[in-house]
This record gives sequence, C-alpha cells and structure tokens, in this order.
Amino acid sequence: MAVLKEKDHIVDLFAECKFRNRKIGIGVLNELSDRVEFVKPQATVRYALFSISGFEDDHTDEAEETGAILVDMNRLIGRTDL
Repeated sequence: MAVLKEKDHIVDLFAECKFRNRKIGIGVLNELSDRVEFVKPQATVRYALFSISGFEDDHTDEAEETGAILVDMNRLIGRTDL
C-alpha cells in the first residue's frame, strides 16, 4: 500500500503482483478489493495489478471501468512496440 497525497486530497494505492504462467482474470481484482474493504472501508482507493503473463480480456474491461492500473511485463520494461 502507498499513500498518494496532492494538496488536501489523499488516495490509498493498493497493489498486488502475480508471477504465474497464465494470464490473470477479474477474480484477482475482486479479491484485492474485498481485502481492502475489510481493512479500510472508508478509504479513497486506487488499485494496481502487476502480472508477468498479462491479463484476461474480462480483467482489462473491468479495470477500465474501475480505474485500476494494469501492468504487464511489456509495460513494466517499457516495450510499447508490441
């Protein structure tokens, strides 16, 4: 978790890393969200997920709707030509 602060606006950033040989699905974001709600129910939250194998399509769609940040290996190392 990281706390991001700009003037009077504070956002808690919660992130999770997955190093699996398959793409991860929406369940990972849902689990992270449930854990955060349990620990910090009133927080203003942003999510970031890191996956070495990428993300399933349903995960990408849900991330766009919720504002979650998805980082795969290509994005992490700055490869944008793929």
